[in-house]
Amino acid sequence: MQLSLAPKAICLTILLVGLFSASTVRADDMVYICAINEARVCTPDEPCKSVALQDLYIAPLMIFDLNKKSLVSASMDDRGREESIAGFERTKASLTVYGHGDDETWSAIFSLTNGKMTGSINTGETAHVLFGHCAPHAYPN
Repeated sequence: MQLSLAPKAICLTILLVGLFSASTVRADDMVYICAINEARVCTPDEPCKSVALQDLYIAPLMIFDLNKKSLVSASMDDRGREESIAGFERTKASLTVYGHGDDETWSAIFSLTNGKMTGSINTGETAHVLFGHCAPHAYPN
């Protein structure tokens, strides 16, 4: 019998979202941790469909380190991966972060007042839309 990690990941995500929802993001924060709690796949031919994060190989936790210009993602069943951040822009109300891989472009925007986040990973054929919460994180340098 194989034990599924999905219930553990869901519980961890719920815990982190609960913690982050009370946080207020300061304008000078440069490292954020995000809990991704929903994903959808969109194509031009069909309406967007809800999918499990593991079906898209997307980790439920992501750390945006603006100092190092890196995005580190980690799930409970892998070692995670690191992507380079191409750039970011901060306004009084939000932070936008973006980058690209070999065959994809990604971006995320989150509120500096309530931490709500939306993100997308785009290829020429599909868009993966993500929803979650982000908060400042005291990540050791």
